[in-house]
Amino acid sequence: MSEIRSYLPQDREKAAAVFLVGMLRSHPFLPEELWLDRYRRLFREQLGEGAHALLAEADGEIEGMLLFGAAGEIAALAVGPSCRRKGHGGALLAAAKGRFDLLRVQVYAENEEGTAFLRREGFREEKELFDLESGHPMLEMVWRADA
Repeated sequence: MSEIRSYLPQDREKAAAVFLVGMLRSHPFLPEELWLDRYRRLFREQLGEGAHALLAEADGEIEGMLLFGAAGEIAALAVGPSCRRKGHGGALLAAAKGRFDLLRVQVYAENEEGTAFLRREGFREEKELFDLESGHPMLEMVWRADA
């Protein structure tokens, strides 16, 4: 089972690698270059000092990450491919639910595994979006503590 802890600046490289590998695996319908660009931006802009993220760690290794944007907004949720279906993603979401009464996440509509996982975790589709960068439809999904 994983231990959930707060992100520390020294976790930057490993957390970003989990993001990249997890996103490439779960989004085969998107070009690899798109994720490489997002990885560079994440590494450069979002995982610096003061980043608000949670990590799932097992046996001293980072197995998953959840990065917050604004309060209650999940900017990224990634689990390494060899760590899927081991409870890391659910543990990260449980920790996030313990911090906020409302969580929002945008997910590609074609990411059937991801949308199914979020539905099992109590998220509901709130609106349809379109990602101009990739040209693919997205869903905004919301979890409410009082639902």
